[in-house]
Amino acid sequence: MEKLLVAPLLLIGLWVGPCHLAEARWMDPTENDIKFLKKDQYITVDSSGTYLTRVELVIEILSESGVLQMSRYPLTYNAGISKITVKEAFTETGAKTFAVPKENIEERAIDAGSLAFDQVNRIRIAFEKLEVGSRVHLTYEEKSLEVVMPGHFSYWVGFGWNEWLQSSQVVIDSALRLHVQENDPNGTVSIRKTTKNGRHILKMQLKKPIFQQVTEEKFVAMDPTNYTWVQVSTEKNWKRFADYFTKSYETILSEPLPDNYVKIKETAATAKALEDQVNLLMSQLSDQIKYLGDWRTVKGRYIARPLAEIASSGYGDCKDYSVSLVKLLRSLGYKAYVSLVYRTTDPMYVAWKLPSVGMFNHAFVYIESENKKLWVDPTNYISYSKAPLPDTHHRQALVLKTGVNELSEVPEIQLAEGGSIEVLHEVDVTKIGPREERLSYQTRGMAGQHLVQALLLYRSDLTRDLVEVGADMSHVTDAKLIEKPDKVQRILEDVKLVVKYQHDGNDMRTSAGRAYLLTMPTLVEPFLVSLFNRVGDIELGHSSKRSRVTRLNNVKVLGDFSKLNCKIKSPWLEAHRTIEPTDSGVVVSVESKVLARVVPARELGKGPFKKLRREVEKCFRDSALIYEAQ
Repeated sequence: MEKLLVAPLLLIGLWVGPCHLAEARWMDPTENDIKFLKKDQYITVDSSGTYLTRVELVIEILSESGVLQMSRYPLTYNAGISKITVKEAFTETGAKTFAVPKENIEERAIDAGSLAFDQVNRIRIAFEKLEVGSRVHLTYEEKSLEVVMPGHFSYWVGFGWNEWLQSSQVVIDSALRLHVQENDPNGTVSIRKTTKNGRHILKMQLKKPIFQQVTEEKFVAMDPTNYTWVQVSTEKNWKRFADYFTKSYETILSEPLPDNYVKIKETAATAKALEDQVNLLMSQLSDQIKYLGDWRTVKGRYIARPLAEIASSGYGDCKDYSVSLVKLLRSLGYKAYVSLVYRTTDPMYVAWKLPSVGMFNHAFVYIESENKKLWVDPTNYISYSKAPLPDTHHRQALVLKTGVNELSEVPEIQLAEGGSIEVLHEVDVTKIGPREERLSYQTRGMAGQHLVQALLLYRSDLTRDLVEVGADMSHVTDAKLIEKPDKVQRILEDVKLVVKYQHDGNDMRTSAGRAYLLTMPTLVEPFLVSLFNRVGDIELGHSSKRSRVTRLNNVKVLGDFSKLNCKIKSPWLEAHRTIEPTDSGVVVSVESKVLARVVPARELGKGPFKKLRREVEKCFRDSALIYEAQ
């Protein structure tokens, strides 16, 4: 359960340069560098839930890139909870075979990074005598040493996900009863369940070759139901799972409030609104507890440490932050619960029906108060309590509460919650040639999260980033940040930044005079991607608003610029541009609102989306104002 960090570059997400078009298609199998002639897995599960997996691979090399790929084949695993042993490894080239010497199989612990204690090992297998056409044979076993929950086993198999699979079978021989969820849109896999001598046998057999990988696709959000996969679990509903984890966390929550948390509670109690109290609690926790995970055991991966240990050590991960926040909230009289979720901004999210710990990689907090239900994440560097953040919204979560037997839906971010960024671009054209320009950024609400985080985390003043987001750096000769907040805190607040820079004055030239290119809003760019052979949904992110006002001063605009005014309204996007004259020039105002997370692929060929594309093309592509200096 790892912490996410954000680099400063392009944090605002408002870059308004030209649209990059890309084709989209299913990748052809023959474009692969390797081909799996065989991928078999044999899994034996005992009554405790621990298991032994035997994997047998035969891989054919199809290109020189495949030779490089297979020359140092990696196997990575967590040495604290499992063990991998290589049983057989050799190369088949022509009529000869070349066994991998023991000294060519190297195992080392690898760095888990600066944010965690972990025991990750990587085995590197150096296959010899490789060439295009060679076949690599590898057999290895992985033994699990611990279980997440006694008597629980779950497994997930994807067939042909980003690998060209010719033949495959997965056989699970289990002492525990198994439930199966299958997603096989093309009838690629046969599944057979039998019972023998009190053991439950599940066999999955690939019926025909399969390869599923999307390439050359921008703003892609693939629907997981397009892929072939099978999930297996010993649990049919979430009750036993929830009860087990709830008991563990409630034991921790029954401990006394640590002494150094008392001051946090007292400070938060001075605020009146729940959201303000939550923000104060989270920001002060972040000041006292620094992020560091301890994932060397199964328990360390899924169960928080005792409260006193968290408080005294001064470090913790998402579980520790969450259990601390719940304890503080309960001490203030609120109903609060640790909850498990899959934290990601990847739009491809599989909502499994059968219980599995693999569904979760993060802990956060659910709060109930009168008519309010809040989902908040104390692990984030920035404290924000009004809505779920983009990496946890529209997800299924397990609330660790007695009696829970199903997942809860984390709500989707609504337009009013998504926040906005307002840009003011001031261009003073006193003469043809170099000039001064200014960019002002005003963030409101959630939209300012990454910018505020960057101001707190990085020593850089972000001048270059701010200019690069709002202007063409190839014309910028000097820049300076001239306005920023005196103090930035962890609790997310609206901020304003202003940067001044020198523009070289080399605007586009036309036969009618110089031209000022009208920028394309970032939020409309996804609607202009190529639809040729596209197979995925179009990812839009979450509902939010962006606006940009450009003041062109000391200019006379030629022609009828009112023809460039436009307005767009659709289920996915609302946008408009207005150009109005002033005493010294014109003001160009652009506003865009994203209203949905995705445009489903099934809508791309229909009338409403086709109409929207035409309107976006007409409104925002390749527009310019011809001007002369006054």
